[in-house]
Amino acid sequence: MLALVISTAAFADPPAEFAVRGEAYSADVTHLDACVQLMERVFYLEDPASFDRAIDARQEMELAREAFHAGDAFACRRHATRALEDRS
Repeated sequence: MLALVISTAAFADPPAEFAVRGEAYSADVTHLDACVQLMERVFYLEDPASFDRAIDARQEMELAREAFHAGDAFACRRHATRALEDRS
């Protein structure tokens, strides 16, 4: 009986603040995955004919990679989208 009482606390739902952090973390991971897919799409496109746009696209991709490694999904997607626009 004592074991049942002790184990009940261990199997209880986590506090609300823990659940919010878990959901936020999984949302960031999902957004980072979307950013990776976008960067892959940009990576396999050909460079535009304009040298200036090609340089801009490469700089935006570098900024997207830095944002990805920093864990900033919003900035990663923003820079990858700009790179896609420069390469289109």
